[in-house]
Amino acid sequence: VDPASKPMALTLLQDLLRPLQDANGGRRPSGKELGDALECGELDVHFQPKICLAPGGTTGYAALARWHSPLLGEVRPNLFIPIAVETGLMGDLTRVVVQKALAAIEPWWGDARLCINYSPVLFKDLDYPDRLAEWTHAAGVSPDRVMLEITESEAMRDPVRYIDILVRFRLKGFHLSLDDFGTGFSSMQHLYELPFEELKIDRSFIAKLKDDADARVIVKAMIELARGLGLYSLAEGVEDAETAKILQTMGCQGVQGFHYTRALPLDDLRAWEAKRLEDPAMGPAQPPIQAPGEIELP
Repeated sequence: VDPASKPMALTLLQDLLRPLQDANGGRRPSGKELGDALECGELDVHFQPKICLAPGGTTGYAALARWHSPLLGEVRPNLFIPIAVETGLMGDLTRVVVQKALAAIEPWWGDARLCINYSPVLFKDLDYPDRLAEWTHAAGVSPDRVMLEITESEAMRDPVRYIDILVRFRLKGFHLSLDDFGTGFSSMQHLYELPFEELKIDRSFIAKLKDDADARVIVKAMIELARGLGLYSLAEGVEDAETAKILQTMGCQGVQGFHYTRALPLDDLRAWEAKRLEDPAMGPAQPPIQAPGEIELP
């Protein structure tokens, strides 16, 4: 049978066009398509572990949004997240990610925290800490199990203004992580004053550790700074064992990256953790190649 015979079923046409969409990076979806996807539950959440370097256990799982559209195929985050910001859907997208991620917490997580990127566009909503507390309560999850990751460039843009909502999160029991550290413009005073507990060193520095002496000096200084301020130091974008070893020698406490695994659906994550329990020294569970458009929810 000729697959292009007429009349052609819509599902067949979608199957024929999907490889072309993937090869070209996919067309840019509209705001309405994203809104409809949020309404009908097309968006899912994958999780990437945060690993403690010393004992080797998992301290948290970063929740990352994923969209598989029946019409568009896999829509990369670097396509749909900017659309959410432009069309005012960031609040709805964050709600879907948070609620699905909270529902995914299972007993085998142990004490590992759920880590959520908190979008800069939501900083103006002073009621958001109350709303997040309602979602955690409805899911039967303590706010102490949730860490919000906030980019350095946004947190330090107007720290006097943003300290209000950050303190509200802490008073509710949520934890705060300063994400992409090294790419913004933190002052020592602001780092001291704002209620962060974790400092995530940006991947742009980590990628150069093996070959760049200057990068090693800078990363070492960041780790020492975190230790001096009583913050947990975590390096993101770790893609090989040598980099992980350098970070451990420097005294970095935690790591996250493709050396361990890419972001996984919940069932695959459960299997990955079970395998690590059997062999804690196992190498990367997935090929250490960053998937196109692999970005965290901002």
